[in-house]
Amino acid sequence: MQLNRDRVAIRFLLCFMVAPALTMLCNPIATAVEGVVASNASTALEVLSPRLRELGQKRRALQESLRREPAPVFTQISSRVGYHSRTHLTSDAADSVVVDLGRPFRIERIALVPITVNTPIYADKAYGFPARFRIDVCDQRNFKNSVTIFDSGQVDFPNPGPFPVSWSVEEVEARFVRLTSTQHQEYLGYYFWAVGELMVFSGGVNVAAGASVLSARGPEFPPTWGAANLTEGESQASLPIVFERSPSNGWLANQKTPVMDGKWVQVDWKTPKQVQQICLVPARPTDVADTPGMGFPLIYRIEGRADEAADWQSLYESTTPAEPHNSESPVVVQIPDVELSAVRVFALDLPKVNDRTQFALAELQIYNGGDNIAFNATVTASDSFSDEQFSRWYPQALVDGYTSQFRLVKWPDYLAKTKRRSSDLQQLASVTTEFEVQSDLVVQRAGYTATLVIVTLIVSAIVSAVRLRWRRKHASLKLREQIAGDLHDDVGSNLGGIALLSEVCCSREDIPDMVREDLREIQQIAQASSEAMRDIVWLVATPQGTLHDLVLRMRSTLRRIAGVHAVAWNENLDQSGERRVTLQLRRNILLAFKEAVHNAIRHSQAERIEVSVRVENRRFTFEVSDNGQGFEVDRAKLGLGIKNLKRRAEELRGDCQFYSAPHQGTRITFQVPL
Repeated sequence: MQLNRDRVAIRFLLCFMVAPALTMLCNPIATAVEGVVASNASTALEVLSPRLRELGQKRRALQESLRREPAPVFTQISSRVGYHSRTHLTSDAADSVVVDLGRPFRIERIALVPITVNTPIYADKAYGFPARFRIDVCDQRNFKNSVTIFDSGQVDFPNPGPFPVSWSVEEVEARFVRLTSTQHQEYLGYYFWAVGELMVFSGGVNVAAGASVLSARGPEFPPTWGAANLTEGESQASLPIVFERSPSNGWLANQKTPVMDGKWVQVDWKTPKQVQQICLVPARPTDVADTPGMGFPLIYRIEGRADEAADWQSLYESTTPAEPHNSESPVVVQIPDVELSAVRVFALDLPKVNDRTQFALAELQIYNGGDNIAFNATVTASDSFSDEQFSRWYPQALVDGYTSQFRLVKWPDYLAKTKRRSSDLQQLASVTTEFEVQSDLVVQRAGYTATLVIVTLIVSAIVSAVRLRWRRKHASLKLREQIAGDLHDDVGSNLGGIALLSEVCCSREDIPDMVREDLREIQQIAQASSEAMRDIVWLVATPQGTLHDLVLRMRSTLRRIAGVHAVAWNENLDQSGERRVTLQLRRNILLAFKEAVHNAIRHSQAERIEVSVRVENRRFTFEVSDNGQGFEVDRAKLGLGIKNLKRRAEELRGDCQFYSAPHQGTRITFQVPL
């Protein structure tokens, strides 16, 4: 639609600025230029409307804002998609799910992560996101004296697409969070709602990570759908990353050394600080086959210590062997406020690839409030992988602020970026739609005016061209008539005088025989030239003759040339007699016909000549046959007359054939397309 409107605008401007005749001549060039200047066509239209200028400036500002700021990245590799409600028969049957944070927290922000699926129905919107919903928090399970954080009421909430939505909270402390869908999505006559992740932020960290989900009555289809998926940290926004390429893969243990008593990696930041959360980000290297979750331990223990002199104490331990981690979604461990200066991840069981044991992490984050105190801290390990060909693995990459592919940002910044980008995209879509509508109106209004001007100019140009052509045609006809008259009166009379004088001189008795023969030859040449002049005058005087006129001229020419020879004439014009033929066609046919008749009379020693003229399948054919002495076509040397016949046929895209044999006469067939 945009390209079509741009084409209309360009053509309008071209037609308005130049004359119609020049536009028709330049149309191929204008078509080629369209592809080059199409991007500027909308700007050209803005000249015609103040509202278009305003919308164009706003659209360019939004596009620049979207281009300048790194876009948030969404990933969904895990098979754990989110929480899916049960199926309802009505759209407004209220349905709730409750999250227990474990203890009261001072809540700063609540976020919902939508679900996107790769199907045509949900190509541009979130799957199952509730049309209307409410979020309540409370410090009691029964939600007595609860506080409502958000309520869409009777107005549908705009579908967020892939972007998380969040709400800031002030001065609220609560343990329980309830999400209630009051208007569900419809699909094939049934109603449901679905959410990928519910996040609750306190002190800059997601305290809902790993929290218990209560009162969930949705179906359990593990691992894709389930109540636990609402807080287990795996969604398309499980990591706060933006589109900025990572310089590293992370840290990888030496794959060739034996596990023995275990492999470990630790981070030291020297000064003891309070720790509330530890985040393990799985690796997804870019310099080998794409392997999300590469080397993530099956069983591991997280340990911490207050200072270098203190003993390591266990903070968390996964006691049950897990399936290999196959996504980039982080493992988040909530820690009761503990003062630490170092954290160590101790692997107890690792995945194996062939004969190698892999232990890898893209990033290790340790949060004190909203700050990652592990950023750029000191990293040590039991051993580390080192290879110049795979230089993206090194210990300090574990705390460089990047996953294996993109840059990590703080959750508040990430949610602010996604909210801002979502708002900019919605505004851009709205502004673009209005711009297109206004552009169509401007082009339409301008088109009416331009059409009137162009039609007037075109009609004027056509009238002028017709009048000029008529004048030129009239002058050409008048000039032809004048030339024909001059030829007939001057040249024709002179040739006639020469023939008459030579005849008078031949009758004198005192003229020697040799001179008498010369005079007779002069008389014959003058008479032949006079006859040729008649044909030229006829051709010049009648430039738009019909086929019937041509045939009549051929017939009179035959009678004049044949003299005492017996002549037979056959004619069949196939109702094409009134067909107009060009001067070039008539000239070549008439001269070729005269040449063929002259050859039959002068060289064949024939007693009888037959001529056939016909039109068949839009082709004109004449044949000249005689009963003369004939000749062998293959051995005969072509004279100038025969060459002229062939040349004239070729000029008219036809052909000329000769059929003859000794003592069997000759037939010349001359055929050309009409």
